[in-house]
Formats: sequence, structure tokens, C-alpha cells
Amino acid sequence: GILGFAILGRLHGSALLKAIIPALVSTIILYCVGMYAPGADFPPDVDTKLVAHPYAIGCFMVAFTFLITFRVNFSYGRYWEGAGNIHIMFSKYLDVASTM
Repeated sequence: GILGFAILGRLHGSALLKAIIPALVSTIILYCVGMYAPGADFPPDVDTKLVAHPYAIGCFMVAFTFLITFRVNFSYGRYWEGAGNIHIMFSKYLDVASTM
């Protein structure tokens, strides 16, 4: 694939299959607790604000943007380090095969 994007959609060896079941279970539990808790307003009214000031949302957005950016950059670097090591390994195999 172009720039390794075919690997992102691959299910074999993906963490998506391992993460989707706990995520769905926790979502169902949250929904049930919110729906049946005494005095709960779930789903909340449209007028109810989660955060009183938009500055707090901006701080969370900046923090999560940095977190996701650095995490993706780290994993992308690990991918290319592994690809480079595989290239070196195959070149060593070729050296061994050519000397025999």
C-alpha cells in the first residue's frame, strides 16, 4: 500500500479486535448506570453544559492533541526502525547466500 496505509486496515494482528469488546461492554455499563441511576438525567438535556467555560475545553483539546501527536510519531518511528532492520537482515541473508 501507499505509505503503509494498507497495514492500518488489516485485522490480523490488530489491537482493534482486542479493544472493541471491552469498549462496547464499558459503554453498555455506562449507559445502563446512567439510565437507571436514581435522580440521573440521562441523556442530559440539550441546555446542560458539560464544562462551564470554553477555556477548559481548549486546554483538554491541546493536551490530547499533543498526546496523540507524540504517540503517533513514536509509533511511526518504531515502524520505520523495524522496516530498516528487516532491510538490513535481508541484506545480510543476501551476503551469506552470495558467499556460498
